[in-house]
Amino acid sequence: MDNLKSSGPGSEPLGTPDAAGTPAFPQEAFECPYCGQLLAPTCRVCVSCKLPIDPARIQRQQAAKQEAEIPVAPPEPPPVRFSWTMFFAVLAASWFVSTVVLRFAGLMAGQLIMSGVQIASAVWVFSDARRKLIRKPLRWAIGSLILWVVIFPWYLVRRRKLKAPCPFVESENGPFTKVMILVIFIFFLIAIVVSLLGGPGSKDFKKFEKKSGLTVMLAPQERNNDCGTPRPLSRV
Repeated sequence: MDNLKSSGPGSEPLGTPDAAGTPAFPQEAFECPYCGQLLAPTCRVCVSCKLPIDPARIQRQQAAKQEAEIPVAPPEPPPVRFSWTMFFAVLAASWFVSTVVLRFAGLMAGQLIMSGVQIASAVWVFSDARRKLIRKPLRWAIGSLILWVVIFPWYLVRRRKLKAPCPFVESENGPFTKVMILVIFIFFLIAIVVSLLGGPGSKDFKKFEKKSGLTVMLAPQERNNDCGTPRPLSRV
């Protein structure tokens, strides 16, 4: 009858040891399942709380600890999507800067300055991506160089979310390479057409402008000369 009675609150009834169903006591030092006191393997009553030790309860607590110690992989963050807010912000800033530069520096110098800003942005993207260990830094740099107004604001969002993926640019089989090849091919065709027509100042190019609706910004001196206005003669 002593094996069937409980010895205190929270304790479980101890049955007669059975070789088939009763768990065995640990072979090493273990913690009391009631108070946490470290006990010897031969101890059957806790020296601290004076409660009889139930080996089944010890096994349940050990199993619960093992489950709690199993590392759970954190959920993967969502991919970095294209931000229209950042796109319009960068577009507005670039439009304002280009307007000021063209107003005070002129057409040719303004175009050179804006091209330098674009190249410097691509170099910064490559360096920053490598420093932050972002995948495919060369792709980000090439995209910022060719499609600056699209890829550069996208990268500004990407660099804030280092743990989030960006499959469009960083995927091994993503569409980024195909898009870049297509853009380069289109620019190459435009350069060939312009060179064959003799440039913006030629008559063939003007006919091409009228048919296609394409307009090219010329310097004020070039516009006056195209309209037949004679250039001012310099004094000798």
